[in-house]
Amino acid sequence: MSGQPAARVGDMHTCPMVTGVVPHVGGPILPPGELTCLIGGMPAARMGDMLTCVGPPDTIIKGAFPTPIGKKPAARMTDQTVHGGVIVLGFPTVLIGLSGTTGNVHAGTATCQNMAAGRNPPPGSTDGSGNPLQSNTAGQSYNNCGIETARQVINHAGGNATQEGLMSQAIASGNASQPAIGSVQGGGGGASTPGAGGITVTAQNQAWFSGGTSDVQQANILSQNGIPASTIPATPTGAQLSQYEEAMSQGRAVLSGGDVSGLPGWNGQAGSHAVLITGYEYDDNGNLTHVIYNDTGLGVCGQRITAAQFQNFMNIEANNIIARGGTPFGAAVTTNPVW
Repeated sequence: MSGQPAARVGDMHTCPMVTGVVPHVGGPILPPGELTCLIGGMPAARMGDMLTCVGPPDTIIKGAFPTPIGKKPAARMTDQTVHGGVIVLGFPTVLIGLSGTTGNVHAGTATCQNMAAGRNPPPGSTDGSGNPLQSNTAGQSYNNCGIETARQVINHAGGNATQEGLMSQAIASGNASQPAIGSVQGGGGGASTPGAGGITVTAQNQAWFSGGTSDVQQANILSQNGIPASTIPATPTGAQLSQYEEAMSQGRAVLSGGDVSGLPGWNGQAGSHAVLITGYEYDDNGNLTHVIYNDTGLGVCGQRITAAQFQNFMNIEANNIIARGGTPFGAAVTTNPVW
């Protein structure tokens, strides 16, 4: 695997920017760096660290996402800066490459597989077609993909939330949908109710139509259960995988949304859906190539698809929302590492 020398506090960068007639020239990476990681006796530099420059200080804007140091991607010789400059020195015997996987696919998959035991629909519960809902299923029981995605994070962090308990809490706190008994549903509003139309909500199928969430509501559910979280808003044209690279590198949980018509296994169905991203894969050039995620709608853990496929999953939902005059969803992201 190819690599570049690790950058440290004191290593130099060049800067091509000119303010008026004064060239910036560049200068050394500024302290403190990461004091708990010394490379050749000097603190390691990371993406986001500052550099000396004429005029305002410069900032490192590229790093090795699969190699976090102090919760930030490691900086290397040849990595770029905000002013358009580049780091030109590093420690020659410590080489850092760009290929690898961020997140924690193994832990994420195990957590997903452990969710089945917490799924216990009350006796008599049915889906929109009147079929009885079963217990201990590999996938979600209701229209509660966002809640079940959050439940994985909560339980991985030491919680013991059940599907029914967490959904009841989310509905009671205004963080999940629940249609009134007697109302008529045209599909339940999400991917877990494909094909349903003109169905009257009853006491037996109400839960099946319930549980829809937004990115903000998913963050609220996490925060209410001891996992501080917020959202990374989408761009005006929709969420981009690049927006979550730093969070994934830091081991934070990312709950992403899109439309199931862009995912494998849904057989032509469509509808908004939330999944838990557990891994980003990079090649030797630092390009994001694949995304690994848990899909509670299908009961599939550790699904791996190309980054282009996953981006399309997000794009389809964003385009649908924009066409309706709405604002695309972003992602709920934990404040602290969970993996």
